[in-house]
Parts: sequence; C-alpha cells; structure tokens
Amino acid sequence: MKKMAEKGWELAFVNSGEASYSGRGNSNGIFITRYGFKRKRKTPVAQSSN
Repeated sequence: MKKMAEKGWELAFVNSGEASYSGRGNSNGIFITRYGFKRKRKTPVAQSSN
C-alpha cells in the first residue's frame, strides 16, 4: 500500500481532546486525536474574468 504522502496527501491540522469524568464512580477517561489531511489539486482552478 502506498503511503499517503506518495498519493498527494499532506497533514493540515491536528485536534485533540479528552473526557476524563463520566459520572459518579467512573474514573475512566478517553483521549481523542483527530488528524485532518488535504490533497493538492492536480489541475488549476479556472479563474473567471470580470
């Protein structure tokens, strides 16, 4: 399988968050990381002439 970079994708942003309390008697938590990727356009966008 090709790597994402070889397919034209690049890392655009990373968001993270945590939820550490889920109610009385619950000491468990969760940590979430979201990775956002973007891919470069292969063809240029046509500009309108005004």
